[in-house]
Amino acid sequence: MSTTCHCRGFTQTGPSAAHSFTVENDEGVGVSWNKLHVLRSESGVPSPIISIPEPLGGKVAFVLEGSMLWAVLLDGALSRTLVHPSVVSFAACRLFVTASISDDATPNHRILQWDLSQFSSSDWTLHTLKSAPLPTPTSVTRIVKICAGYSHYIGLSDRGQLLSWGQNDLHGQLGHGHMNTQEHAPSLVEALDGLTVTDIACGGNHSVAVVDGSIVYTFGSNSHAQLGRSRRLSQALPTALSFDFGNNTIRVACGDRHTVAYSARSVWGWGDDTWGALGSDATHVRVLDGKRRVINKPRGLELNVKNCVSHVVCGPWATVVFDQQYLITNTLYQ
Repeated sequence: MSTTCHCRGFTQTGPSAAHSFTVENDEGVGVSWNKLHVLRSESGVPSPIISIPEPLGGKVAFVLEGSMLWAVLLDGALSRTLVHPSVVSFAACRLFVTASISDDATPNHRILQWDLSQFSSSDWTLHTLKSAPLPTPTSVTRIVKICAGYSHYIGLSDRGQLLSWGQNDLHGQLGHGHMNTQEHAPSLVEALDGLTVTDIACGGNHSVAVVDGSIVYTFGSNSHAQLGRSRRLSQALPTALSFDFGNNTIRVACGDRHTVAYSARSVWGWGDDTWGALGSDATHVRVLDGKRRVINKPRGLELNVKNCVSHVVCGPWATVVFDQQYLITNTLYQ
């Protein structure tokens, strides 16, 4: 199914099955997919990024407004408390909220992590929750973007370096060449050393990095062809897709098991299309196990894009394309 409406902004969350996204139209009416609340800032504009970690039972969301990271109680009143005032980027996986921090008191950039494993959803104020700094390699000066999967993170530095940490979960989504290890602190992905990474995204158990603006590398689980390869084998090292995206500056987004690459005028998708997240008809998909629909390689999505594409937002099983006026040109889901 697809829909089109004008929006004032969008709300995006992480990739797990409990996460989704919400948009708000011109009349302030929220349209949500996969059962997520509409959250607004005090100005009435929807928050640009929201993550709801699983241990909190859907009762608490973490919201970034400008540089301020808030914890918001999803109780109708949307009561909130400030987690940190100087956040550049943040993401949440199942057990941790992690943020890239920069402030006047700390000239050197750092990463803070909040462990949610002992958190009680009734104590939503986080007063008992303490942050712990994560050491980063000395060559990394500033983390400008963080993405999270089910249990792993990847980060992008201002120098185009790719870092990863968390769990591999037998899929290799950290990109270090092995499948069953855990990294407790961010470490550089050596396979991309010397290359300039320009964008990143995480699915549930896979990772995506764009090099030099146009070369897409994927690694991790390929259970539903989310790496853009026909063989259902996980990849423990970043491997470039052979697909030619043309002379376009590429950005990426991920759902649980599908991947989207996009430029100002084009959108490509691959991976799991069981629920219509990639909007493909029967001629473009392969059926696995009698029920799973997958697209093995990048395929251009047939979208009615009147203006330049501004953002692509992925929920677990859905994809939304925004133009520069926050018009939802296409919403793909079933």
